[in-house]
Amino acid sequence: MDYTNPFNSSRAQEDVREYLHRVSGMSDVRERLSQAVRDGQPRDWYSETEHRLVEMMRALKQVWPDVTFKHWTSMSKVWLCFPNELYPRGWVGWGNHDESEAAARFMVSSLAVEQWRYREWRSPFKRHVVLTTVKDKFVKLAKEFMQPITSKMVAVRADGYMRTQYRIVKRAKYNTVSNAFKAVTGVSDIGASYRGEAEPDVIKFINKLKEDIPLDKMNTEYTALFDSFADWSTTTKHERKYITLLWTDAQRIKVLELGVLGVNETALKHSHAQGMCVHETTYPDFNALPEAYKGKVSMLHIAKEDTFVPNVGWRRGEVYCVQN
Repeated sequence: MDYTNPFNSSRAQEDVREYLHRVSGMSDVRERLSQAVRDGQPRDWYSETEHRLVEMMRALKQVWPDVTFKHWTSMSKVWLCFPNELYPRGWVGWGNHDESEAAARFMVSSLAVEQWRYREWRSPFKRHVVLTTVKDKFVKLAKEFMQPITSKMVAVRADGYMRTQYRIVKRAKYNTVSNAFKAVTGVSDIGASYRGEAEPDVIKFINKLKEDIPLDKMNTEYTALFDSFADWSTTTKHERKYITLLWTDAQRIKVLELGVLGVNETALKHSHAQGMCVHETTYPDFNALPEAYKGKVSMLHIAKEDTFVPNVGWRRGEVYCVQN
């Protein structure tokens, strides 16, 4: 994966998913390991992996005194977390690509690592891991590859989540129109349900029907059709609006333009790969944000998390995508 511009990478979505875990959701390193890091004396009955983890953590503390270590699913590796950073920079461990290979070695893994010989490998595990048997080289590799998570990486993941939630909302509103249309006409097939897109002829028919129907003929079925169609139309109308990413990292609010919600994802990635839509701005706090962002961030903060709100945007944790 291209660390400087992940939109260049076909596997960026699956890669960032394996590395972007919020520090606040991770587990603390076991106390006995933390104590061994502090006093430098792991017990004899510790496993080899535990001995090595203590050795690595002590070495990294020499480089970054403020670094903390967390576990995520596996106890055989530790993630490196830095003050005020939302995501860890990567992990270190003792082992190998798999148990059938050679003896265990020091492992350094982050999205900044790119092993080109494994670029077609389905799992990101080999693509983003470097190995060594030499402790000094391990420290050198950690210093080289433990780079902060960038806004573009956060954008890759947020963009995928947001588009998924948008499609869910759009399809739900489409289904409501479809059901109402069936109640009036007896026909439920109004377009492409998997995309939530109504056929142009159906749209013309509904608009014409609304104009022509006399008020004395208006009933609950017609009202339900016209109201649901207006709701669906409003949602789809806003998909041509630009989306902007806002997220909090290192006690700053970082803002990055993502492009248009309704465009094809391949086209969006192409525009990023060509250096377009990469205008990033940093603000010291919420009060410094432009008013256009403040209102929508506030609305998303009280809305249900991980839900797309038409003409507002989407939020998961400290990551926001707002429609401009």
